Amino acid sequence: FIKNTRLKKMKTKLLLIIFVTVALLFSGCSFGDSDAKQSGILGGGSSSSSSSGSGVSLEFAENNPPSEMFKGQPYNFAFVFKNYQEHEISDLKLKLSGYDTGFVKGLKSDYNLQKIPKATTQSGPGVFPGLVESGVVVDDFTNDYSFNPVFNYCYTAKTTFTQSVCVPSSMNQCETDVQSSKLQNGPLSLNIDYINSFENEIRIDFSISNSQKGNVVNQCFKTEDYANSFKINSITLGTQTGNCDTVSDSFEIIGSKSSFYCTFPRGSTDDSYASQVVAELEYLYQQE
Repeated sequence: FIKNTRLKKMKTKLLLIIFVTVALLFSGCSFGDSDAKQSGILGGGSSSSSSSGSGVSLEFAENNPPSEMFKGQPYNFAFVFKNYQEHEISDLKLKLSGYDTGFVKGLKSDYNLQKIPKATTQSGPGVFPGLVESGVVVDDFTNDYSFNPVFNYCYTAKTTFTQSVCVPSSMNQCETDVQSSKLQNGPLSLNIDYINSFENEIRIDFSISNSQKGNVVNQCFKTEDYANSFKINSITLGTQTGNCDTVSDSFEIIGSKSSFYCTFPRGSTDDSYASQVVAELEYLYQQE
């Protein structure tokens, strides 16, 4: 009886180990794929993929600094920047605030980073771990001190956008079956609202929204809340370059939103046809 009971227990444990192992393998694959899609690196087919709001993230190496620091003891601040953009960041400015500089030694108020690698499909976000301040000391205060610094950083961001579309006929009707697919990357999200045909031109109306994880700015670290501009580096419908404008005659983000329209020469046919819109926007983006 004792032997049989042990044998049953061993079989039960073995089955449990196999089940947990298989479960972990499947959950690991699913988690990794989900992360990659959120970063906007994967995409294609009929699905939409976007990393809007990702931009650049700031983290710290484990226990550098620790969550609790002791008076007069030196600590390391190991900054880790992760770039989810599809272009290299070469102008990131970092500004520290929110603490009494008389109590803190070893941290500068400003830093400039000149190269954060771009994100790639193979390796994910580009990582820069090269900013390390060692020997940071908080001292000369009485009793306890709440040292909770604020890290603002600002850089040139881009939104890249590709979407398959149906170009309407000269009668402004779409009879072509287009498999919808959209791929974009960047803190600002771009969306196609309307596509209309006017004689020999195609007009496309676009809207922009901000993820609220940062703000478009005209100048880094300014606190004024006013309209801030973006620029269109390129926008095409098929092989045709767009002529773009706005209702207000200015390309600005107002209240985290904006809109503009572009006109394109239509193709040689009067019928509807499948094409592709490709765009790149550029702007200064500030995060905290």
